[in-house]
Amino acid sequence: APEPRPAERIEAESLPVLSLSQCRTTPQDMSTWGGLMWSQGKQLFCGSQKGGFVEVGLSIRDTRRYRLRVLATAAPDFGIAQVALDGKRVGLDFDLYSGRVCPSGALELGTHALTAGQHRLRFTAADKNVVSGGHSFGLDAIDLTPVD
Repeated sequence: APEPRPAERIEAESLPVLSLSQCRTTPQDMSTWGGLMWSQGKQLFCGSQKGGFVEVGLSIRDTRRYRLRVLATAAPDFGIAQVALDGKRVGLDFDLYSGRVCPSGALELGTHALTAGQHRLRFTAADKNVVSGGHSFGLDAIDLTPVD
């Protein structure tokens, strides 16, 4: 059976950046790499050093349980990203190294009870694959699916 469409897809490049360290962010047009594979053809590029992070604000409309997934980008110079929601680590660390620039696919961050209002989602360049040229990462979108 096909995956149900997420109730809400939030473009990473449109999220407010709340804080960052050892990381520069910029919205990036992905048309050079086949933009249609990315949601809205863009991503939030995070040029990062090891340990660098970006924290974005995630606005939740309704208090309830959500399945949280991130769509990211894999590339030859991308690192291993660690994710935290409101200061608590979620999901596994994601190795975003690939021999070519491509979408990562949906990365599971688990199911969480979220209150209405703003939450903090932090992506940290924890490490890198031995063959990767760097610690950067790219964020395409966040999928929020209500869970009953």
